[in-house]
Amino acid sequence: GYPILDSDQLAKLVRINRDGSMPAYDTHVVRGLYPVEGGGAALKARLDELCTAVSEAIAQGARTIVLSDRHSNADLAPIPSLLLTAAIHHHLVREKTRTQVGLIVEAGDVREVHHVALLIGYGAAAVNPYLAFESAEDLARREWLVSVEPDKAVYNVRKALGKGVLKVNGKMTELLHLDEARRTVAMDEAIRAFGRWIKSELPEFLASSGNLAVIKN
Repeated sequence: GYPILDSDQLAKLVRINRDGSMPAYDTHVVRGLYPVEGGGAALKARLDELCTAVSEAIAQGARTIVLSDRHSNADLAPIPSLLLTAAIHHHLVREKTRTQVGLIVEAGDVREVHHVALLIGYGAAAVNPYLAFESAEDLARREWLVSVEPDKAVYNVRKALGKGVLKVNGKMTELLHLDEARRTVAMDEAIRAFGRWIKSELPEFLASSGNLAVIKN
């Protein structure tokens, strides 16, 4: 499947352990919002608070962390999703608890394939670009630019983003393999050059009494 969750899928995941019967899927949601008036200092302080909150949630059994920027307003601004994801990911790496949880990003600033690919690269297991989905739904209801049902519009956005991310992943894998092939060829050429040197230059090198004495010592 695609690493893109629509809002219904995310809602099911968040509520899957509501009655406590599925602790292996316990999900904790943290709000990536900070007070605008506080500026950069408030943003940094909020990131520290969120890191602590995530660590506490893991200690209490959470296995999935949702990083959400919903419910922003004039007083509470959303933390950029890439910054939030990177901060939480590296905090958990330092705490040696990163492998205990999966990170899901629920973000309104995700609009295109590049945004999703970066979040995946920064540690997210899946992404819910809720604002892009809601925009597609609204366009479909108004029949503006699109002529499909709202559910189909959301499906199309999810499919397009998902296929785009898979393509990016395929290109990165291809480049990795190409780089490995180039290094293999370079190593092979170096070994061959060393072999030619041994055949042509080493006898003359050893014939010099000074060099032979250095080797013996």
